[in-house]
Amino acid sequence: MKKIIFGIFTLALFTFFIVKANSSRRTITADHLVQPATDQFVQLEGDPEFSSCQSTATRNCVYDVTAAGKANIPDQPTYSATEIDNYVSQGWLQADPNSSPALYVE
Repeated sequence: MKKIIFGIFTLALFTFFIVKANSSRRTITADHLVQPATDQFVQLEGDPEFSSCQSTATRNCVYDVTAAGKANIPDQPTYSATEIDNYVSQGWLQADPNSSPALYVE
């Protein structure tokens, strides 16, 4: 009987930690990611200034976060080019139609 109770307690504790870990994951709140340095992206609060897209780069200056992106992209200080490529392939980001391959220079 003690083994059954201990097993149930262990399962309940494990379930609690799994639920807690998943619920504490914060996702992105910004509507845009911009590229201020080559292959480094950050969240942009508010609307982008497309005149700030200067110089040249291999990836777009501004990416729009989709609804699916709002639910899936983690909230973090910066994003790598690899992460951006992955998010685009998942449909979580899309290059802004007014953007071009450039850096976002404020």
